[in-house]
Amino acid sequence: DAISRGRVRSLIELAPSHAPVVRFPKPDVVAPGGEMDLSINTTGFGCSPEFGVVSTKASVVTGEPAPGNATAASYIPASGTSMSCPVAAGIAALITEYARRNDLGLTERLDRAVIIHNIIRAGAQNLGLSPYCQGFGLINWESIQNILTRIRKGREDLDDYLIDPLYPA
Repeated sequence: DAISRGRVRSLIELAPSHAPVVRFPKPDVVAPGGEMDLSINTTGFGCSPEFGVVSTKASVVTGEPAPGNATAASYIPASGTSMSCPVAAGIAALITEYARRNDLGLTERLDRAVIIHNIIRAGAQNLGLSPYCQGFGLINWESIQNILTRIRKGREDLDDYLIDPLYPA
């Protein structure tokens, strides 16, 4: 179950990655992807609007040596959904690592992708926009950590996240 994402550009404008969907609004969540209005409360995510997200650049495109001997020339500012996607993937990896370190039993489950997907969506910060612009909202690691802590302490169960969360009202 893939996570669709958009990138945050400003308070008024989000650039979602739309996909053909029959019954659910897309994107699922939005994540920082550069060109961000820092007036949005993103709980710790910040990208300078003039610089975007710093990323390695491919030597195939630039003709420069491949990273390994990383220099300033190996990095380039970029923005867009290609930069927000690594945020979503990183959060999914953090959930998996947290679950492994705290023996939550997630890695053994065949339905772990659905659970991770729904934890990310349930932990998203509502930006007050249409679900067709923000999905469930802005990815919020702090909120996701709170969900994982409740699961670890037995107040919630991984099975609680087999059901899709409700879209923000």
